[in-house]
Amino acid sequence: MMMEFAVNLLTPFLIAGGLTDPAFARQTAKETIAAYQVTSPDQLLTVTQVTTFALTAIDNLRLSLPEDVSLSMKLKLRGNATFDFHLVLPLNGTSALSLAGNARLSDTDLDAPDWNLSLGKLAGPLRFDAHGLQGGPLNGTFHGKPSKFNLALGAATSDPTVMLAAHMSGN
Repeated sequence: MMMEFAVNLLTPFLIAGGLTDPAFARQTAKETIAAYQVTSPDQLLTVTQVTTFALTAIDNLRLSLPEDVSLSMKLKLRGNATFDFHLVLPLNGTSALSLAGNARLSDTDLDAPDWNLSLGKLAGPLRFDAHGLQGGPLNGTFHGKPSKFNLALGAATSDPTVMLAAHMSGN
């Protein structure tokens, strides 16, 4: 029963991300969970939370790119993070999806060579909801030099014409 609940949570995020066949999206959700080899309900909940957050964050980045640019072609992200979020996914279709949460990055690298962007050892808080993501202050490096960052994606920019806003200070 808990597994079915987790699959029901992940499936709409996969559909929103481009898997237009609901049956295929459900199968993908099951395979994603199975890949983590969870052995307890707590692990299943953690895997579901992390996967849902990742799908939301990636979708926010995807929405900020021009249509002819693939996110996977431009952005490499690796590192560690902890997550805490609240997700309401209505099953009756009468209410809107609700997502709000926090993450804390630690020793995370973000590289986009085509944009001459290399952020290393990022550490700090992120806040997100179903419409956007806000991060900062984040400590890290920009091309190897110590720096501080603040960023906003989607609705977190407070300007509907701006999909990504960033501020950096450092050497």
